[in-house]
Amino acid sequence: MQTFVLFLDESGHDHRNMPFEVNGGVAIPVERLWPFILQLRRSLQVCFGCEPQAFGIELKGHKLLDRDRFKWASQSETLPDQVRQSSCRKFLEDSAEGRSPNREGFTAYGQASLMFVQEAFQLLLQNSCWLFATMVPRGFNPVSEAETDSWLGRHIIYLLERYFYALEDNGAMGLIVSDQSENKLENKLTKRIENYFTRTAKGLLRAERVVPTPFHVMSHMHLPLQIADLCIYAINWGFRPLNWPQAETRLEVADIAGPWLNRLQWRGEREYQGQNTQVYGIRRVGDPQEN
Repeated sequence: MQTFVLFLDESGHDHRNMPFEVNGGVAIPVERLWPFILQLRRSLQVCFGCEPQAFGIELKGHKLLDRDRFKWASQSETLPDQVRQSSCRKFLEDSAEGRSPNREGFTAYGQASLMFVQEAFQLLLQNSCWLFATMVPRGFNPVSEAETDSWLGRHIIYLLERYFYALEDNGAMGLIVSDQSENKLENKLTKRIENYFTRTAKGLLRAERVVPTPFHVMSHMHLPLQIADLCIYAINWGFRPLNWPQAETRLEVADIAGPWLNRLQWRGEREYQGQNTQVYGIRRVGDPQEN
């Protein structure tokens, strides 16, 4: 029986600058997980000429798709591979040692960042990965700490539902892996997910496919979690289906990531009110506190 690992992350939960609160991640077939990690490492060498993590750089969405990266990348025509790689290494060395990088270093690092983003999306597609997310518009108040011991918002329930549907359709089992966090509210999410799978009727049914308790790792030690972060950040700023209400968008992110996100999101069919309806891995949700 095939097994998938859903690497779970979030974006916009400070309710300040991001247009949405997004929960979601990428589900990777277990047999493709190590090859996927090796491919990402090779891609880092091709794009940056090194692995930026060696210089303390996490491959987070807000770093790879920062506005400055686009500005730096556009400072010149596309650099040859060897020039980009050499200049990226120099950029990272200078930054780590407190020296100011030169203009070509900034350009190379910007171009390498955007190149790696597209490489990462391509590798997700090649490795038969699925993308899941729920998006709550900014403005809804976060749940109070007193509610979090037992309450699981419908945005998380929809996310788990879509993951279960994908596993069910493929006769597969699923695990959930999330970033280890010191945030009390985020850590309580693990307990609430476990309660959902072990104490509710639908959760008990879905626990036949999904291991109820999420596993935790440090994101800076795990490339797939950082790629999940990249996807969730890109969804927040750049995933805008035509039939959705308008929302604040960064067009440069929508251009580079939108088509990939649309191809990566899981698709399936379910019967609603006697009709087969297509369901998607990415869903926009209203108030998460509604029943």
